[in-house]
Amino acid sequence: MSAVSQASAQPGSMKVVMDRSYHLNDEDETEVNTADLAKGYRFGKTIVPMLKIDEQSMKFTTEKSMKVLGFTSAQHVKLQHRLGDSVTVVVPAPGDQHAAIAFSALVHALAETDKMAIVRYVARANSAPKIGACVAHIKPLYECLIFVALPFMEDIRQFTFASLNKEVSTEQAAVVDSLISNMDLSNQTDEDGDTHEALQSKHMLNPVLQHIFQCVQRRALSPDDNLPDLDPVLRAYLEQPQQVATNCAAELKRISEIFKLDVVEKKRKHDQEGGGVWQESGLKLDVDAPAAKRSNTPATEGQAAVGMTMEELTADSVSEVGTVEPVKNFRAMLNRRDVDLSSKAFTQMCAMISKLVRDSISDQFFAKALDCLKELRAAAIELSEADIFNDHIRSVKRDFSSGGNSFWGLVSKSGVTLISSTECDASLVASHEAQTFVQGEQPASAQAAVDDDVDADDFADMLD
Repeated sequence: MSAVSQASAQPGSMKVVMDRSYHLNDEDETEVNTADLAKGYRFGKTIVPMLKIDEQSMKFTTEKSMKVLGFTSAQHVKLQHRLGDSVTVVVPAPGDQHAAIAFSALVHALAETDKMAIVRYVARANSAPKIGACVAHIKPLYECLIFVALPFMEDIRQFTFASLNKEVSTEQAAVVDSLISNMDLSNQTDEDGDTHEALQSKHMLNPVLQHIFQCVQRRALSPDDNLPDLDPVLRAYLEQPQQVATNCAAELKRISEIFKLDVVEKKRKHDQEGGGVWQESGLKLDVDAPAAKRSNTPATEGQAAVGMTMEELTADSVSEVGTVEPVKNFRAMLNRRDVDLSSKAFTQMCAMISKLVRDSISDQFFAKALDCLKELRAAAIELSEADIFNDHIRSVKRDFSSGGNSFWGLVSKSGVTLISSTECDASLVASHEAQTFVQGEQPASAQAAVDDDVDADDFADMLD
């Protein structure tokens, strides 16, 4: 017997006995009784003790049970709301004839009325309760309820996605509709010409579990052999049915022809780091040299001079209104001295405002779009381009004032309106029209009175 075995408390049985003790961190290492210990949680610089009695009082205690909360139509329980990867089968207590009769009556009542029972289910004592639906399941040899878990309000996530801006042609819609019809698995024809539903779950084995069972069987029966490959039957479950692939071949080819894809070239690394900006500004930049050794001296006289700020250097190269800083890009294009980009800047800014509103998830980009609209108005007044702004804000009101879009409401609250003739001589909009534009149409009587005043003024001007 070894020395370790002889030193054991029970050397004959070779039993290992674990002994645990707690001691204070002092000179004597004073031992502490287990009953005097308590858990502590750090809160800032202090430690908050938590006694067992406190933990027990904070726990949510439950009892094993299933309680019916109510009944609802089966169509109200959506398929996407059924949670979990398994279900629970509910049957009456064995040997209880009265319970079996009452349970059978409940199952048949749910089946005949096409309803489900919404229940609160606790699987074990002190476990978390679940809410779910009990579905009637009747077979010739047995009948039962199948419990399917349902989500609570906090488990459901509502995501809002922007709609597609690009309009789809009639031909494109027809091809996609035909593709969806040909991918329908409910009307598949087998080798005998009979129509049936393909890939029915009740006739399919779980590929993951089945392959694990096959590996365990192989290892148990033949320990020295390699693990088996995936069974061909299981592989067929994971592949597209041949009939579906044949039916969809023509539509897939047609989709690749009518839905054109543009290749986006990836920018070179030195362009992303600002090399292209330095080169366009007239400065020599050795992109192959290390960053610390790159030269930024002027290329020729008359071009960018040393001492210019980075904002001045980059401003001369802006030729597009981007989505990151559209206001800054728009103002930089208007300030270009080497080429006149004012017309292009106004056109792109109008398009950018509409794009930001349409691409916005809820009101995510509304603030940025409103800033762009204000900057567009200020530039239009400054450059006497009132017609461009007035036409655009009319289209904004027409496109985004209905259908639940709140962007026009934000514009109305901010006071952004038409540019009147009092603000810009090039405008043909009267001041009263600009004032009432964001508030809706004027009453007919008020509009008639305004028209009479305008006509009288025009007549006085003609007499002069």
